Amino acid sequence: MNGNSQFHVGSAALLLFAVCFYSMSAIFLSMYLKHCSVYTLSFITMALGTIYSGVFMLFIEPMSFRNFVGWKPFLLFIAIGMVSSGFGNMLYYYLVKSRGGLFALLVTYLMPIMTILLGVIFLGENVSIGMVVGLFFVLASVYLMNKKRLYKKGVPKDEYAS
Repeated sequence: MNGNSQFHVGSAALLLFAVCFYSMSAIFLSMYLKHCSVYTLSFITMALGTIYSGVFMLFIEPMSFRNFVGWKPFLLFIAIGMVSSGFGNMLYYYLVKSRGGLFALLVTYLMPIMTILLGVIFLGENVSIGMVVGLFFVLASVYLMNKKRLYKKGVPKDEYAS
């Protein structure tokens, strides 16, 4: 996309494909890996993801390793990995283990909102009508999913309608 805000069907398809795998990971974690610690899950998934992504990076863009030349870019990559991915993974796995996969996936619906907000604040990006429409659908789906769950728990209708 290179900074423009045009819609690309191929990119949207890849995003939906990634979301399916992300959702499956929460389900498999809830079913089979509840006995593992949050730290172990985070470390193993990040280590395997690094190796897996590194192999793809070598084949798709072999010259991308030149970005590691020098200590400053290398330290920045480590900081980005530890802070955003590492800390984010640990929180995600904690949510899956303590509240369940569905709850963790509901919380991830907030990611697009935060991404757009941070993009506007730190990168000066513009908000397009497509983003606003997408956010509406995200928030509407979260509301509809929680409305049914709250209604089943006996929360009065007027409390969750506001």
